[in-house]
This record gives sequence, C-alpha cells and structure tokens, in this order.
Amino acid sequence: MPQNVATLFLLAGLVTGPLLIDPAHPDAVEGTSESHSLGLVEVEARASADEAVESAQNLAMPPARATANMIPEPELALALATPRPTEWMTRLRRCRSRGTRRYCDGPRMVAKPAGAPMDLAETLDLGEKRTVSLLMWKAPLGEWTAAVTPALTLEGTPADGILFPVPEGTMGRGFGFVRRASLRHRRHDGIDIPAPAGSEVRSVADGIVAYADNGVSGYGNLMMIVHGDGSTSLYAHLRAAYLFAGQRVARGQTIGEVGSTGLSGAPHLHFEYREDGTVTDPVPRFVDLPAEVATELAARAERRTARRGRRATRARRARRARRAERTRQGQRARRAQEGRRTTGTREARRSSNMRPATRTRG
Repeated sequence: MPQNVATLFLLAGLVTGPLLIDPAHPDAVEGTSESHSLGLVEVEARASADEAVESAQNLAMPPARATANMIPEPELALALATPRPTEWMTRLRRCRSRGTRRYCDGPRMVAKPAGAPMDLAETLDLGEKRTVSLLMWKAPLGEWTAAVTPALTLEGTPADGILFPVPEGTMGRGFGFVRRASLRHRRHDGIDIPAPAGSEVRSVADGIVAYADNGVSGYGNLMMIVHGDGSTSLYAHLRAAYLFAGQRVARGQTIGEVGSTGLSGAPHLHFEYREDGTVTDPVPRFVDLPAEVATELAARAERRTARRGRRATRARRARRARRAERTRQGQRARRAQEGRRTTGTREARRSSNMRPATRTRG
C-alpha cells in the first residue's frame, strides 16, 4: 500500500473504544480489518508521507457512528464510501400491475440485516412497511431522531442544507404538479435524478436507516433515512441498497446504486424530502448542486418566467377583449332600446293621425 494512501476499514457504528493498528500483519491496515473482523465502511485519506497512517498507531474510535475519519488533519481531502455488501436478503421481484402497465419492485438487492443495528431496528420498530406509512405523513418518532448520532462531515461540504444525492446525476422531473407523458398534470412528491445505472447514491445528511427493502409498491428497492432535525429522505428505484434498517449513516456516505426497479422507465433516483412529515421541494435546500444541474435549473427558471409572462400577456389580452365585448354588447343594447323607443313614438303619432274626428253637437 502506498504511504500516501491509507485505507481504513471501520465498523459501521458497532465498535467502541480505541483501535490499534496491527504491526505484525504484512499489510498493517488491512490486517487490522481482518483481526478485528471489521468492515465495511471505507475511509480513504490522501496525505503526504509524514501524515500517513503507520503501524501500531492508536486510533480512537467514537461509539455508534456509521463512519468515522480518524485522520486528525482537517485539511485532508476525504471520501466516504461503502463497499457492496457480501450478503443480501432473499431475492424477490414482487411484480404487479397498475392499469395496463406491469412492473416489478425488484430484483431485491438489499443488505442482509445483522448485528447490533438489527437489534436496534427491532427495539425501535424500524424496517417495517408501517414505518414507511408513518413517515410518509407524520414526523418521525422522538426515539428515532434521538438515535441519530452526528457523524463527521466530509471536508469541503457545507454544514447547513442537504447534499445532492447523486453527484453524477442530472435533473429530471421536478417537484409539484408537473406534466406527464399522458399530458395530464399530476402531483410529483419528489424529484427525479437521471444517472447511469450503478451510479453512487449518497446520504444527504447524518441519520439512521428507517427502512430498506422493496415492499412498497412502485418504489422498487427503497431506502428511507431519518435525520436528527426531524426530516426524512427517501431514495427509490435503487439497483442495490447497501445498508439495512437500524444502521447509522453519515452525511455524504454511499448508501446504494442508481437503478430502475419498481415503476420506472429508465435508470434514475426518485428522491423525496420531508420536514415534520410534510413533503417539501428539496431543490432550494441543496448546497452542492453540480454545475450542469445548476445550469439546467436556471434555464428552467427562465423558461418558467417566460411562460408566466406569456400567460400574463394572454390573460391581459383576454380581459381587454372581454371588456371590449361587454362594451359592444352594451352599445348594441342601448341602440336597440333607443330604436324601440323611436319606433314606438312613430307608431303612436301614426295612430293619432289616423284616429277619426269626433263631431260636437251644438
């Protein structure tokens, strides 16, 4: 292993106390991973030779964290990644029909629950479909948000707001009432982020996995994460979900892969964000939009402003046309009324002239 690249395999929220690099193993860092039966959150640090992790170095690990970076230098460029799980849940497709369209919420690619996170999920009643039903409409329970342990944030990522979940993604359908292929407007409770299949999906903030499975119709492989501020994030149509209910997750940590499971026509991530149980447009809350996405959003805003301007112009013209039509109708009505009065006067005069003269007896 090069001296300037140290790869540590740390246990996702299950190891407490100090961790000692094993100097006897040929590869000290990976030897520690094997001797402690660790794994599977990868923290890669690129540093100079004198900043590299050395054998017999004592690394203090904080308890109950999904990921931890133990390199003390704040200026190091860090990257959090989660390797693909080695054990998966039983593969199920769960095919259904909606109208004339048939789709499958699979194949199921969700990490198999194990260890202390599985026990925590059972204690907090996480990982069930009723968990999703509750989070769709209500704020998370207090014990769920209390279980969120703030983890270390990647260097260079702002602490406020949320991260864009797919760094390689672009911008698809937006939030709210959007036009669909059927030319009907239908409420869209999230945003669609097209990306190549297998692209990295990351957590937008620190949290705890509340649900990871494919049991919710139409969403395919789905993951929901509860965050410490009471908000929740939803990641749908995943090809693979790397985490399971009960695991703590760090801001920016890889949690799965972009896919096209469920009611989906092409690889993309359907992302929803809720605050206190109310679905919210996540776009204004993103703090690290890719340049391409920011450009697309700016272009959409310009087109939206232009459409509103055209609609306002058409509405003004329509109002003027209606006022002009009412004026013309009023003028026609007045002329007709005046004509009736004139005709009545003429007939009255004509009838008086035709009345026979009466003789007076003297």
